Amino acid sequence: VYDQEIDPKYLRLPLGAAIMEAYRDRDVPVNDQKVKQVLSDYLFDPILDGKLEIGRLSGGQKARFQLIIMLCHNPNLLILDEPTNHLDLPSIEELEKALGRYTGAILYISHDSYFTRNVGGDFTEVVPPDYAQIGTADKPAHPQAPGLSVPTQAVPSPSPSTRLVLPTDFGPTRC
Repeated sequence: VYDQEIDPKYLRLPLGAAIMEAYRDRDVPVNDQKVKQVLSDYLFDPILDGKLEIGRLSGGQKARFQLIIMLCHNPNLLILDEPTNHLDLPSIEELEKALGRYTGAILYISHDSYFTRNVGGDFTEVVPPDYAQIGTADKPAHPQAPGLSVPTQAVPSPSPSTRLVLPTDFGPTRC
């Protein structure tokens, strides 16, 4: 689960120790090498940033810490509601990379068309009244009609996965 607010028990811990604690809280095996690798994977300097207190991190850094916690036990399904909100650009790019490496199913809602194109997936476009077609992020089935986009086809990955996109930006017309 991705929470906007960090559990207060982590706020006074250095980032490296907080990651170690979060893994242990979830019964996920962890050691110092794993913590350094995770820090590096999420654009943190393992030496410098690993010593920063969680409560002093920027909003984007805190969001990356929350992503680390969310993905530490390799869930089979991610449900993300507007995942790019409150993220800085490096954090959005890291999220896109992490989702690209992720082998499970993903259901996400996003009005961020750049993010949607980068994460990908096929979708069904649902527009009023009672109109549905299948398209892709690059080639919508009905580009003129505002509406919701819902991917329905698996995208290539080491294991089957489905990317689901529900944009919330309807443009000048609202459903």
